[in-house]
Amino acid sequence: MKFFDVFPKLRLPEELSAYLCDAEVVKVTKTSTNSLARVYLESSRLISKQVIYKTEDELKKRIFITSNMDVRIIDRYHLSSQYTPSMIMETYYDSILFELEKYWILEYNLLKNSTWEFIGEDSLELTLEDGFLSRTYADNLADYFKKLFLNRFRMDIDVVYRYAKKEGSHYEKENEHKLNIRVAQIEQNLLAGSTQSDGNKENTRKDAKTAGPEKSKDNEKKPAFRGEGLNSSNIKIQQKEYFKKKPANNDVLFGRDFDDDIIPIEQIDSAIGDVTISGMVRKVDEHPIRNERTILSYDITDFSDTITVKMFLQNEQLPEIKQFIKVGEFLRIKGAATLDKYDQEISITHVTGIRKSSDTRTPRNDLALNKRVELHCHTKMSDMDGVSDVKDIIKRAMKWGHKAIAITDHGDVQAFPDANHTVDDKFKVIYGVEAYLVDDTKDIVENSHNQSIDDNYVVFDLETTGFSPDVNKIIEIGAVKVTDGKIVDRFSTFVNPQVPIPFRIEQLTSIRDDMVIDAPVIEDILPEFMEFCQGCTMVAHNADFDMSFIKKNCELQGMECTPTIIDTVALARVLLPQLNRFKLDTVAKALNISLD
Repeated sequence: MKFFDVFPKLRLPEELSAYLCDAEVVKVTKTSTNSLARVYLESSRLISKQVIYKTEDELKKRIFITSNMDVRIIDRYHLSSQYTPSMIMETYYDSILFELEKYWILEYNLLKNSTWEFIGEDSLELTLEDGFLSRTYADNLADYFKKLFLNRFRMDIDVVYRYAKKEGSHYEKENEHKLNIRVAQIEQNLLAGSTQSDGNKENTRKDAKTAGPEKSKDNEKKPAFRGEGLNSSNIKIQQKEYFKKKPANNDVLFGRDFDDDIIPIEQIDSAIGDVTISGMVRKVDEHPIRNERTILSYDITDFSDTITVKMFLQNEQLPEIKQFIKVGEFLRIKGAATLDKYDQEISITHVTGIRKSSDTRTPRNDLALNKRVELHCHTKMSDMDGVSDVKDIIKRAMKWGHKAIAITDHGDVQAFPDANHTVDDKFKVIYGVEAYLVDDTKDIVENSHNQSIDDNYVVFDLETTGFSPDVNKIIEIGAVKVTDGKIVDRFSTFVNPQVPIPFRIEQLTSIRDDMVIDAPVIEDILPEFMEFCQGCTMVAHNADFDMSFIKKNCELQGMECTPTIIDTVALARVLLPQLNRFKLDTVAKALNISLD
């Protein structure tokens, strides 16, 4: 039965259902413990393992959900004779890697770093990098390929392997380089930590010598400063007290000294009381209030989130405090995280201490051994796309040790002068542009011999396995010969490409392998078609595409191909200027002509 006849309630995305609509379910089984369901599937077209695994997930979630079963699809294929073992390997290789990565990771890594080729029709030779992994798992990999081709494709193949000397790869050199950089950083941090520890011990000894009875009394531990139960006068008195006393630690800018653990701002999502944060001042505001006081509010960010700090200060305190609470300064602040009744947001109030802090940002560096060159960079001159100034981009590339960069803005070159004035002698700017071009030199008629519109011409169309005449094949030719405005002859045939037709082409053209398998090959068809076109102007919609395949195949067979060519796309642009697009169906609709 067809797949969707067995599972009629299963709704799959189009990209999945297109592969499965013609597949047949041979049987469905389950284990005795009801833990696994197996769906045996047969198809005449290759279905990648990516599609298979996504379908398994959908079956488990939507069909077998009540029994909580795992689902495995056992896929097998009866392919056309276009598929040889070599062609299957070439077409299905990515799917093989995907399957191995999911279930056999060691064999996956072994195959990923190897090469393969077919010796004859049915002998697969694997070239493996010599090493412990290949020596241990080469037999497993060979056995996997034998079973894969036998069980899934009904093809019996031999698998042999040989070992090749392993050479240091680019990725290994890069990893070794990054590892060396990391080791150097760790050694530098350890050395810096040791130096700082020695300095702290020395400062402690000095403080112990100079400390007197009065100072010891001031350093007695005081109760935590929290917002609960304090009125505004208490806040004013305590903040004046903190402001006047100067702790021995020179890093303290306001209030008491403290050494509490820092809490990331993104974790302060409720009124949790006393907290210590560290970050950069982004914005400072002051609001005068009664009794010669001012509310100083400033936003602090630790680059995970931002929070507002509010301090109620006497006006006489402002000048000194504003010396260190400035935009761009890094501070460590201890206070209470409370709900601000005015702003209805969590903010830091009742600040009991402010200390100096360091820049916590980690600069981004390019640590690659071999620096890349960016060949497609947009600046703010690319409207709605780039946002960075070309000077900043180039300075960053130079700082990272890059040798060059390509500036390719959308349709303009306005960044070029600034780029030129920014670089030094060792750095190169590659000047480019994403241009919008129209080939206004292209003629409607190519290779004209001054024929009359009433002379004979052939209107033709091709279907192919792809878009490149160098690697893809013609699978169908259709043409009509017109004389005096009337169709006088027709030419229509499938062409055997001698390779499988890709599924995306099958969807686009509705031409399958079984439709072309018995058709003549292009070496037999092309001479007949060129004879059919003899003495006629050749006409096609987007003629460059169709004629590129005709000319390429004529070249391969040593045939001359110099006909007069008319492109109806260019013709439509002249005769139907009111159209926005000139696709074949659009032009046919404008001319009230059916494409049936």
